[in-house]
Amino acid sequence: MSAFHGAAADVLFDAPQRSLPRSGFKRLEGTTWLNDEVISAYTWLLNERDAKYCAADPSRRPCYAMHTFFASTLHGSQSKTPERISRALSKYAVPLDVFSLDKWLVPINIGGMHWAAMVVHCQKMRVEYVDSMGGRGIEFMEGMLAFLKYEHRVRKGRELPPGWQMFSYQHTTPQQANGCDCGVFACITMDFIMEGLPFDFRQDDPEKLPEGAVVHDDMPRFRQVIGTSILAREAPASM
Repeated sequence: MSAFHGAAADVLFDAPQRSLPRSGFKRLEGTTWLNDEVISAYTWLLNERDAKYCAADPSRRPCYAMHTFFASTLHGSQSKTPERISRALSKYAVPLDVFSLDKWLVPINIGGMHWAAMVVHCQKMRVEYVDSMGGRGIEFMEGMLAFLKYEHRVRKGRELPPGWQMFSYQHTTPQQANGCDCGVFACITMDFIMEGLPFDFRQDDPEKLPEGAVVHDDMPRFRQVIGTSILAREAPASM
């Protein structure tokens, strides 16, 4: 991809609260670990695509994918009051009522070493955690539920309805076979969830396959898809 070559500081993508220099974009090359700049750029594209869907179909409930800093701020604020957490998160807020959404997606950076994703099914009253390394994510889902309870009291003037559930996919979703493609998995997982697509992609671990078996790995293609989409400023219509 020619965009990998040039001055590292050149900005290849710019949107509200998002900026992606070439140095960050180059992380899509090979098997480099993706940083927050790439993932936040892609969530912006997912939101733009969903907005077009909603404009074409006014009856459609919108979906929304958050900036990467949202989960970091939320999870790093356990010692703060709900009011202070809400203020800290305000600049990353969804531009409409969270509880009117169909799905609310949140990329999660775990210790600066791993990416996962959380999805809030706002109408089904369900918080789900998806991790390409099989993590449970209980603390993240509990933090989200606490935040939803506070937001519901503030925005609706009443308690969050009972019956909300948490669900961790763990090893039932596609799992990575290396230590560097978690960001790609997170981006594509959020994309597929927003589109309502089955998780029909995979990355085989050669060490777990019979000798001579064909190794299947969708991640190089998805890196290309993410990069092409960012340069075109348009998420793919379908995979």
